Amino acid sequence: MTACFADNFEGVELILRIILGREDIKIKSVRTQEPLKNLQGRSAILDVHAIDSTDNEAALDNARETARRMMKDGELSLEKIAHYVPALSMEELKEIEAEVMQLA
Repeated sequence: MTACFADNFEGVELILRIILGREDIKIKSVRTQEPLKNLQGRSAILDVHAIDSTDNEAALDNARETARRMMKDGELSLEKIAHYVPALSMEELKEIEAEVMQLA
């Protein structure tokens, strides 16, 4: 029974959304620990790595700030920055570049 949880991200995600009362939970990975059986023999212990929209926004804000610093430094091309900051699209990097150039 434990293996089916580890293979069913959607099911684990749904359970966490119901328990926590939040719709912005997104499961990144599930790892089954060594289970301890209850009296009925139906125990499952999971380690879950999940993110919510707050975590996503914080990560994107960090990526944008990193890209700005790299652009201000002027050492790397936009393509290299895209390589080192993969969370941002080339379109978004071009927008950030335009902002940085305006401020310079």
